[in-house]
Amino acid sequence: MLVQYLTAFAWGIIVLLAFIGYGRLINVILSPGKKFDIGMQAAFGLVLSVIVGGILNLASVISPLAIQVFIIFGVLLLFFSLIKNCRAWPMSARKAFVFVKENKFFSIATAVIVVIILARYSFAVSFFGFNGADDFHGYMSFPAKMLQTGSLGNDPFSERRVESSLGGQYFLHAIILSATSFKNLHLTDNGLGYLILILLLVGFLREKKVDRYLGMGAVLVMTVIVSPVLNITAAYTAAAVIFLFFRLSYQVLEFKNNSPLRNALMVALPLSALCALKSSYIIVSVMLFVGHYFIYFRSLGSFRPLVKEFFIAVAAVFIFLFPWMLSLLASSGTLLYPVFGLGYHGTAYGAFKHVIQFDLYSLLRFCFEGFNSLITLLPLVVIGAMMHGLVAGEGKKLLWLIFLSSSAGVLVLAVLMGGYSLYYYSFAYLFPGILFTAAVSLAGGLQFRSFPNFNSRLLGLMIIIFLFGAYLQKDLIVIDNIKYSLNIDGGRPKIGLTNSDLVSEGELKQYSDLQKAVPVGETIIARLDRNFLFDFKRNNVYINDTPGGASLPPGIPLRSGSEAMADYFLSHNLKYVAYSYGNEANFSRVSVSGMLKAHVNPLLRAISENGLAFQDYTMELSKTRKIIYDDGKNFVLDLSIKNK
Repeated sequence: MLVQYLTAFAWGIIVLLAFIGYGRLINVILSPGKKFDIGMQAAFGLVLSVIVGGILNLASVISPLAIQVFIIFGVLLLFFSLIKNCRAWPMSARKAFVFVKENKFFSIATAVIVVIILARYSFAVSFFGFNGADDFHGYMSFPAKMLQTGSLGNDPFSERRVESSLGGQYFLHAIILSATSFKNLHLTDNGLGYLILILLLVGFLREKKVDRYLGMGAVLVMTVIVSPVLNITAAYTAAAVIFLFFRLSYQVLEFKNNSPLRNALMVALPLSALCALKSSYIIVSVMLFVGHYFIYFRSLGSFRPLVKEFFIAVAAVFIFLFPWMLSLLASSGTLLYPVFGLGYHGTAYGAFKHVIQFDLYSLLRFCFEGFNSLITLLPLVVIGAMMHGLVAGEGKKLLWLIFLSSSAGVLVLAVLMGGYSLYYYSFAYLFPGILFTAAVSLAGGLQFRSFPNFNSRLLGLMIIIFLFGAYLQKDLIVIDNIKYSLNIDGGRPKIGLTNSDLVSEGELKQYSDLQKAVPVGETIIARLDRNFLFDFKRNNVYINDTPGGASLPPGIPLRSGSEAMADYFLSHNLKYVAYSYGNEANFSRVSVSGMLKAHVNPLLRAISENGLAFQDYTMELSKTRKIIYDDGKNFVLDLSIKNK
């Protein structure tokens, strides 16, 4: 257990070093006149990895060995870069020693904060906060399939495949999984994403020569703020990419002497990666893109020199995303849902709709969610108020960029989800925007036209206080949230040495035996509690993560009875259906009964109704079709053979 934990711990650090190595390469190529700090290098390395992942996925060459070679090459780039500058090491060491000697209190406080940050990282190495529906059904299966088959492959029955992400976050998961196990997958976001965001913040504060104690306060807040974890999708990784983009936009004039191609690529790389990480961030990416060039235009005073760069950036975004988009087209019938078509998504067949409700319940629901997130959204409101005649100078353009991109993301989310889980899903773009505003304020980068004597740094401190309250208020119980961030259960931290395995030997055998009951090469429709345990090389597995959420034309019939569903599968030459009837595939009728009420958001209600219909139909078919495997928890049906 200790060796396994230390291996995962070390692999995360190695991956971070590789990101820094690739980031240095991007620095040399795209901005030779300005040296990126370690945070920007790490963020650009993460971004490049997402883009490279799309190419490897399209070529179907992803494997543990291929990923490890990619990571080792990044580390070597960093190593040779450091060796090249080794003559400066003694002088840097002497300066550091003198600084520590002359600033003992600050150095001790810094050391304490570094220890806390490393503790957060160590707890993320083996954190068991997985979502039994989202993660076990889909998100953990995707990197497993990548590593086993070379790509995401086709998955036309997976709603998460078509709707949630093009695949960027899944490739980052595959990087971690290539040398670790499933229980280490939180290392991607809560580990690496968190560290990169910290490094970006520290780099900006140092570059702007923010008072060291003010900067320490900002970093200290970051050590205790926790991402609202719903699953293993992109939160901190996306936040880091957005923070990187804010830094590029804030310092846009520093790159004016670069070629249009170089500047365009610097814009396109992070925004492409953001779109690939999670599809819900596309609208935020569009607003960031437009806002960036608006700032650039206002700073230069002329749009003429930007025309060429703008169109190169647009083309580059599509080029970087195209491998991921082609893969999605082959799998789910659309290049990008819903921008370039609905594909095989359930909305194409009327299975359910993203509906805006204006009834009393929806209004109250939205208000409740807003109240629950009031402290989170309040700084954004403050930013909006500051823009309206309070802030002058360059800072106002930045506030517009942050406010419009974040507000657009929140608005779209509120419309699509009816206010449901606004607090959780908005973290990735609200948090970095507010944090960057605080950092700029601490740097004295905001001038107040209406209140010339108002201290910008005071505003920064106020925003930091808001952040502290907002993201430590889970259920309004601060202590519980801190314990959650430190992975403490029953008064003791779970650091991976005392955690049990995520999957027992018995479960592994069950899934192995289940799959052996199906002939090699045959396709399986899977509605199981742990789909990621499949051997994806042995069988083609279609993960039915949200029944009705995605399916081959003309759409799976979930309102016409069990025989209609069986006929539909057989018409597509799909004979084998696997189902975890013992625990209803982590989607029990009891747990979702509240979602079946008439006043619930139509999208959520339809998801619940379709899920239960599939389960009921499958259980009915188990009485009329041959059961070729049954372990008391999971069974496999051969729909082509009827019971006599």
